[in-house]
Amino acid sequence: MDKSKLYARIWRWHFYAGLLVIPFMLTLAITGSIYLFKPQLDPLVYSQLLKVAPNANALADSEIVQKAKTAYPSATVESYFAPASPDRSAAIGMSDLGQKFNVYVNPHDGQVLGMRDEENYYQNVVKKIHGELLAGTLGDRLVETVACWGLILICTGLYLWWPRGQKFWGVWLPRWTGGSRIFWRDIHACLGVYSAILISFLIITGLPWTGFWGERYAKVWNSFPPHAFASTPESTMLSAELNKGHEQMVPWAAETAPLPTSAHVHEKSVKRASANQISLDRVTDIARKETLPGGYKIAYPQDEMGVFTLSSFPGDPRLERTIHIDQYSGAIVEEIRYADYNLFAKAVEFGISLHQGLVFGWLNQLLALAACLALVGLCISGVVMWWRRRPEGGLGAPRAVEGRTPLMIFAIMAIFAVALPMVGLSLLIVFAADFAVTNIST
Repeated sequence: MDKSKLYARIWRWHFYAGLLVIPFMLTLAITGSIYLFKPQLDPLVYSQLLKVAPNANALADSEIVQKAKTAYPSATVESYFAPASPDRSAAIGMSDLGQKFNVYVNPHDGQVLGMRDEENYYQNVVKKIHGELLAGTLGDRLVETVACWGLILICTGLYLWWPRGQKFWGVWLPRWTGGSRIFWRDIHACLGVYSAILISFLIITGLPWTGFWGERYAKVWNSFPPHAFASTPESTMLSAELNKGHEQMVPWAAETAPLPTSAHVHEKSVKRASANQISLDRVTDIARKETLPGGYKIAYPQDEMGVFTLSSFPGDPRLERTIHIDQYSGAIVEEIRYADYNLFAKAVEFGISLHQGLVFGWLNQLLALAACLALVGLCISGVVMWWRRRPEGGLGAPRAVEGRTPLMIFAIMAIFAVALPMVGLSLLIVFAADFAVTNIST
């Protein structure tokens, strides 16, 4: 196939793929931008719950939890979120009749500031839209497919942009005097070139969270050696169970580690009553001795064999720590640090932190925001280009190219399909649709 036919075929694929994924890409870009600024937005939206007057006096953590239990006597305490700083409240994760909510308490005077329903918390809603379009497993698979096709769009777009004798204008900067169609084409091309790396990075670092690629590829590569926890009594659950609620309780890289049990319950099958459980103050004392920064999280034991899980994962993933504590003796049963992750998990954790804008503060947030805005610009300019060139009453798709598809394209698509399984499944649908459209049109 000559180069002109190859160009036409790739343009056709780029057109159809773009037209199909634009609504979803816009959704991902907008919701991602909102979630990106969660640290700045939450104190504004929930100032009455999160902000307190700094004070030298502070209640014991168990007293803070007791204030929440007194306010909501029928609820069960599931987690505790230590104040991130002296001017921030403490949060107690509770559940009652299936409802999950956080109760916020002033750590200085014990005033219950109120509660927040986590199901309807706007950032959790935004996160669910971003991750699964509020459509559960089907939405998750759709988001994963769209993200994977985003990578294909970037690759095909770069091929279409590649200079073929053009000069500076129209390649690196848009032409302003060639008419509206040329202007929008140049805007789309130049914006895509300058943002390709950032957008690709956001897509790739978001894939570990997906239900198919993340579970079947990333989790396989993120594993701990069999001897890592050989001396630790283990349950049949993985630490990922702790992240199934609205709040992330352990880092992504620690999810594949077996969730340990309290060692004492294995001694001659001695039954332990809840009265023997150590106090929350004992757990927070460990946090202080381990010099964990403010804002650490504590997940309560899920049953009589469970452990307290103390976790801290600030913006810099190298400081991540997950500590499991025997709920009866207070001994540290197991600890997982960044150094314990394998190379793949370390890379993913850095990618996730960068994806969420947590590593370099404002600079990281602005770079991620720039990628989101560029994605919005690509979607808008793509729609404008299509709308202006399409004939009245027609779709305006590039003409089908006669002849067989070259093996090179099949080989490239096969590589994408193996690396990104949802691409392989969607390719079957796309090939069938393209074949049908081509035969109907001819």
